[in-house]
Amino acid sequence: MRLSISESKKKKETKKIPNHIIGNVRFSLAESEDKGDGGFQNLNRDSEIGNFDYALVPEGLIAFTKAINILANTIDRSFSYWILEIDKSYSFSRINDTNRKAIIVKFDIGSPIYFIEVDSSDNRFISTLLLHSINTPDHKKYINLVLDHNAKNHGRWPEGEITKVSQYITIRHPQSREKEKDLPENEKLSHYIKRIAWKYLSVFSLIIKSFQAFELST
Repeated sequence: MRLSISESKKKKETKKIPNHIIGNVRFSLAESEDKGDGGFQNLNRDSEIGNFDYALVPEGLIAFTKAINILANTIDRSFSYWILEIDKSYSFSRINDTNRKAIIVKFDIGSPIYFIEVDSSDNRFISTLLLHSINTPDHKKYINLVLDHNAKNHGRWPEGEITKVSQYITIRHPQSREKEKDLPENEKLSHYIKRIAWKYLSVFSLIIKSFQAFELST
C-alpha cells in the first residue's frame, strides 16, 4: 500500500486539498502550516534534543535527524536508529567522494514504524520511506534488501518488492518557497526542518489511526 505526500500546491481559485486514504482511514493535510494554527503550531520545535550521535551522522542526513527529534519530542516517544553504508558495488554508493549512507529510525509502538532516509545531498531527490506492518521476522535484513534495491535502481524505491512484504508511504522533501528566498541560510534550514517534521507528524498520526481502526474491526 502506498501513499506519497508532497507539498500542497494551492491554486488561487480554491483552497481544497485532496484527502488521502490508508485502509479505512481518511486523512487530509487541510490543517497545514500555512494557516498559522493547528498541529503545526503545536510542534515541539526543539530539534536538538534527541539521541543521535552527530559524530557519526553525515552532513546530508542532519536535517532529517533534527526533524525526527521534533517528531519524537512532540509525540513524546523514544526511538532507536542505525546507520548503513550503501553497497559499494553500485555507482550510486558514492556521494561527494565519500560512501553514501542511509539512516533508519525505528519507533516501536507495538508494531514498529521505520523512517528510512538516504543521503541525497547531491540532489538525487530521494523521498523519505516509511515502512510499517512488515510481514517478515527479520526486519533489519528486509530493510537492507530494500536499500540494496534502492541503490541498484539509482535511488528509486523498489515499490513492487516493498508491497510484497510490508506497507509503506513515501514522503517527499519540501521544496523551497518564494517567500523564504531572502532569508539567511540558517533560517531557511530551520523552516525546512519544521516543515518536514510536520509531514512526519501528519503521516505518523495517520498510521496510528489506521492501527486503531484495525484493532476496532477485529
